Amino acid sequence: MASSLLHWMADTIAHVFGDPRHEALTQPPAVGVQPYRDRPPTRRRR
Repeated sequence: MASSLLHWMADTIAHVFGDPRHEALTQPPAVGVQPYRDRPPTRRRR
């Protein structure tokens, strides 16, 4: 029981403060990676 409580507490603290290893995996792409287009792409009709 104490082990599960400690695991729960560690998981809660990781969610509150954030996990740097997890944050590094979920970084958005840098600005400017995708080209900007004025108009949305259109489908080619066959």
